[in-house]
Amino acid sequence: MAPSNSSQPCGLPGVSYTKFWASKTGEHWGALAGSFNKASSIDIPNTEKLFEETLKKAAVRNVVEQFMESASNNHGYSPEEVPPYPRKIPIMQAKDPKWMVVFEDSDRPTVGINGVIKANISELSLVWYDIQCMKAAPKLCKQSQVSRSPYYLDPYDIFHWSKFLTKCVKSFREKGIDAGLEKLKMSNLMRLALRAIWAV
Repeated sequence: MAPSNSSQPCGLPGVSYTKFWASKTGEHWGALAGSFNKASSIDIPNTEKLFEETLKKAAVRNVVEQFMESASNNHGYSPEEVPPYPRKIPIMQAKDPKWMVVFEDSDRPTVGINGVIKANISELSLVWYDIQCMKAAPKLCKQSQVSRSPYYLDPYDIFHWSKFLTKCVKSFREKGIDAGLEKLKMSNLMRLALRAIWAV
């Protein structure tokens, strides 16, 4: 009998999360905050603190908005040619030395330059934007080194930031970040109110 998702490894090299936790991290902001908390040099006890350290900081927010725009436009191609982001976290690409010239470039990946093609621009772009987030919020990625060449990209940091960026696209693409955050805030307040009523 095969192990359940709650105990089965996620299968990503260098990441020991179970398949269940890896899935939850991509679905729920609270789980994502918990994952960041394990890899950060500061405490991230809840989503409010996660947003305070990311979307409420201009440098991180700027990267997120750029990624959302690029992913929403399929990096300049049709959905049939290029997906907005890969289905699997591109940890193998992040660890491959041949792509460091792409990741250390100040410009985002472009087809036709440094080996980037339509078949890999989605994966390489996600890692490149992960790195820009790490530069903007270094306290949330204590294992990676992206301040000088050569870079070192920790698998957990790639996992967390990839989940963060793709979650932002899913959550904020339609109404924008501010409206999305307000909606999440109201949902949390409603949940707390219902808990108080149930406790009576």
